Amino acid sequence: MARDVAGVAAGLALLEPGFSVDAAAATRIGRIRPAGVDVDPVIDAAVDAALARCGVEVIDVDLPGWGSARRTWDVIIDAEAVVSNRALQARAEQERWRAAMAVALREADLLALATVPFFPPRLEAAVRRGYLGLTSPVNLAGFPALALPVPTGQRLPASLQLIGGPNMEALLLATGAMIEAAV
Repeated sequence: MARDVAGVAAGLALLEPGFSVDAAAATRIGRIRPAGVDVDPVIDAAVDAALARCGVEVIDVDLPGWGSARRTWDVIIDAEAVVSNRALQARAEQERWRAAMAVALREADLLALATVPFFPPRLEAAVRRGYLGLTSPVNLAGFPALALPVPTGQRLPASLQLIGGPNMEALLLATGAMIEAAV
């Protein structure tokens, strides 16, 4: 059953004060856990807890190819790839990845995973790679996404990423409002 969060969202400011949602939230969210990506267990648990608290059906969705999509994003974003044959190959891979994400979204209204697989390091610590490992494949597909802070029970929150298909921004924001209200 879809949950109407317009009243809840009216009191929240996801984007700016006064923002409201005119759509029902998702009823089924596909939880993806990309192979080869080590998400901090506390962050992963916080994402699961946030989804569980909002009362939406959560299903596990297998989305193979995350690592390939991540590498493809690196090729496309690289300025040299724009002028080389690699860019043409990367665009073909981008289309394959977009189709794979569309297939995953046939199983669920939205997809969910952590936004960043680890907590940010302290300023004096060495720079850590991998900040974009869970977001750039979504950017490669060109699909809308929303990142929400979710409690971890520790000093810092985790970040839950919701992914929708093309033109699904209203559903994405309504579901974000529902999760934000639940956590």
